[in-house]
Amino acid sequence: MMVGAPRKTVLTDLPDGFASRVAINLVRLRKRAGLSVRAAAEAAGIPKTNWYRMESGLAAESCGANLDRAAAALGVDLVELVRARRQVSKNRRR
Repeated sequence: MMVGAPRKTVLTDLPDGFASRVAINLVRLRKRAGLSVRAAAEAAGIPKTNWYRMESGLAAESCGANLDRAAAALGVDLVELVRARRQVSKNRRR
């Protein structure tokens, strides 16, 4: 076992659709909170460019501490940030 710097998460380490799901949720939750990208990034202590990358679905930015900080800045639980939303059929009648 090698000791050294922690291994970076690469796209293949994440479940299918994880980064895009996080991106969709980030945008939705940020808008719900009434925050700009700049305000959300500042509240999370994340560089604005990293926040943009997370909202663009880049997996390398959508990992670890960035997600914890983003969830806290948006006032949500980490689970809400990363979970898949149930899709409702458009043809469904009530």
